[in-house]
Amino acid sequence: MQVFITGATGYIGFAVSAALRRHGHRVWGLARNDAKAARLARLEIEPVLGDLADPKSYADVAARCSVLIHTAFEYSAEGVAKDKLAIETLLDAGRRGGCTATRATRWWTRPHRSIP
Repeated sequence: MQVFITGATGYIGFAVSAALRRHGHRVWGLARNDAKAARLARLEIEPVLGDLADPKSYADVAARCSVLIHTAFEYSAEGVAKDKLAIETLLDAGRRGGCTATRATRWWTRPHRSIP
């Protein structure tokens, strides 16, 4: 399989990317900078330098893949808008690339906090 993963340098995305690569799949991972791209390259995950807010930086690569996985999220004031843009971009890339089914899923995790 050819797989594109956003958030490939994050906690969940890196684990998923590495597991897919270990099982022989060709994996591309979105990375925001050269240092993070180098970490992916060491595991033979093909880095795609880009940003969720800039769909042109990753949409064409995503359209060439048969599996699209979205694990990225930016915890900032613009995070929700960037997430929505990334989901729309990946859905469009899936359609353009001929994916028969594309699913965007988000798991929200928060550290346990005491509520006063």
